[in-house]
Amino acid sequence: MYTDNRTILLNSKYAQYKNGTFKSNVVFPFKGIIKDEENIIQKYITVLDAQIPCSFYIINSTNKVLTVLLGANTYTLNLTLGNYNANSLITELISKIATIPTLTATIVINKSTGKLTFTFSSSVTLVYATSTIGTVLGLTANLTGTSITLQQPLNLLGVKLLNIKSAALSVTAFTSENFGNSSILLSIPNNEASFNMISYTNQNSLNNAVLFADIVDVIDIQILDESGNFIDFNGIDWTMNLGISIERERTVKFENN
Repeated sequence: MYTDNRTILLNSKYAQYKNGTFKSNVVFPFKGIIKDEENIIQKYITVLDAQIPCSFYIINSTNKVLTVLLGANTYTLNLTLGNYNANSLITELISKIATIPTLTATIVINKSTGKLTFTFSSSVTLVYATSTIGTVLGLTANLTGTSITLQQPLNLLGVKLLNIKSAALSVTAFTSENFGNSSILLSIPNNEASFNMISYTNQNSLNNAVLFADIVDVIDIQILDESGNFIDFNGIDWTMNLGISIERERTVKFENN
């Protein structure tokens, strides 16, 4: 038996984009990376290294909406995409609320609990079901009144985990999301500040996964956050190296005397 090792360099700059400038759902149209050959015993794949820019925002297209019910009218407030601290987010929220006719608001954060309290000039309802920013603000259910303290602390941690998936590179992985199989090649924690670079290097052989695909011509890569949303890299490219190891039987040829 011998091992056939192959390295595949992926750069999103040269991919086919399925979600535009997000650059987190891409396809690389390779040919003949793996063929269905008789002498193959087993195949393994790993992400050898990755360089991923922290160009994604805390407030993005998946969590920018706050829904406010005032009387019989429903107002959908779309926050400006970007990175925020507590003070700048409060300023942005107040400016958006001010677009609602006759309504004004003040917002303070409790330094002990981290919870936001809204004080409105009229009684309103903050609608949980359609407020995609709820997880960020700490809103977990509808709240009504002129003085509203949200149920949970403000969460401005942003994306803390990047899941790298591939349907073409089918592996043995499981997830608590559905308590079943998953196509996750790797999960990378993110502790970097905004606009820094995540530099990942594989230092553990346990990250080598059995590759079940018999034929690989196209490699698809999806990069998602811990909630299953596609990362928006805002047009900035990433790179990663994949390693494929193929265990093969040696072919012995016999010559006739």
